[in-house]
Amino acid sequence: MSRILLVEDNEVALRTMTLILEKGGHSVIKATDGREALEKLYNESIDIVVADILLPHLTGLEMLSKVRDGHFKNDIGIILVTSLADESTKVTAFKLGADDYLQKPFSMQELTSRVETLLAKRQLYSLPLY
Repeated sequence: MSRILLVEDNEVALRTMTLILEKGGHSVIKATDGREALEKLYNESIDIVVADILLPHLTGLEMLSKVRDGHFKNDIGIILVTSLADESTKVTAFKLGADDYLQKPFSMQELTSRVETLLAKRQLYSLPLY
C-alpha cells in the first residue's frame, strides 16, 4: 500500500481526493498548508506528494524546492495541482523537480491514473539492474 501525502487547503477538494485515493487502495496523509506538509514529510514515510500550488504559509512550489534540496529521500514522487493556467508556473514546477502537473479542474480518474503511473515508474526505477 502506497502512502500519499495530500496537501490541499480546500476542504471539499481534500475530502474528495482523499476518498478517491483511499478507494484506490492508498493510505492518505493529509495536510492543509505547506509547512504542515513539510512536518509530515519529516516524520512520516511518504511515497508520493500530491500538492496544490496555492497554499497558505508555504506554496506548493516552495515546498517542492525544499523537498528537492536534499533534506528528504530522493525518490518521493511529487504531483502538483493548480488552477493557475500560465505556462511559466508549469515550467517552473518541472525545473524545480515536479514529476507531474495537473491543472484544475481535473477528473478523479486522471488523478488516479497519474498517481498509479508515477508509482509504477518509481517501482521500476528502484529495481536492481542485472
